[in-house]
Amino acid sequence: MNLETCLCADGHAHIYPEFALDKLFRVGLRRAAQLGRPLLLLLTESAGLDYFGALRDAAAGAAAAPPRSTPDLASLARADIALHRTEEPESLAVRQGGRVSPELYLVAGRQFVSVEHLEVHALALDPAQPASRLPDHVYPAEELLRRILATGAAAVLPWGVGKWMGARGEEVVRLATMGEFAGNALFFLGDTASRCWPWPAPAIFRRHARVLPGTDILPLRGAEVGLASYGFRVCGRYDPGAPARSLLELLRGRPAVEPYGRRQIPLSALIDQFRYRLRRRGSRP
Repeated sequence: MNLETCLCADGHAHIYPEFALDKLFRVGLRRAAQLGRPLLLLLTESAGLDYFGALRDAAAGAAAAPPRSTPDLASLARADIALHRTEEPESLAVRQGGRVSPELYLVAGRQFVSVEHLEVHALALDPAQPASRLPDHVYPAEELLRRILATGAAAVLPWGVGKWMGARGEEVVRLATMGEFAGNALFFLGDTASRCWPWPAPAIFRRHARVLPGTDILPLRGAEVGLASYGFRVCGRYDPGAPARSLLELLRGRPAVEPYGRRQIPLSALIDQFRYRLRRRGSRP
């Protein structure tokens, strides 16, 4: 069944062990209701985390789940939240109290780290694809982009605090202006909610590439409230049974990608970065 509507998506969504899973999905359902459109949470899971796989197994009634990403299914049950398989392997429908509306979908995806220490995202990537298991720090960003696009998933170079400076920034510009990628309808740069003052929009955003906004919430307790507060909207026809593939098909048509929501205020972004770096320092031996 194809419907004419606009799809909204958080182009850089995360689930971390620090998050309360029931709260995360309640936030997502509330955002979907506020937007009045189907909302897709495009996961960018790093190596060692597979919340999507664990939740997909749970939706199918399987008991097994990867050790580092076992979700708190009891909290979902208490909140009357359930995940249901769709007609495609790369998405799950999120429902509360058995209600179909508002429409919220969790979509599989990976976050890789290249040998240049650049992040490269694969959005709406079928978990069965061998590319979903590529190791970090092994492949150049160019090779990662090439392999992701070969699967039919969307490939994204996301902005990050300090990550597009110096030689890495030059590499981003080189990749974004390569004909092989610039001419591919599923290649994007990524913006995040934390890119606020004093970080202006990179010149490459304005010159050469389409940009997919997303939240990129940090692994901090309570940070799940920021889910889907910043994202993008595309309009056209979509199939509720295959939301991820519908989104990819829309993007292949090069529609206008309109941002929704807003980025963090500077003080909030600064506090989050401070908490995150302090936490990382504390976790080192």
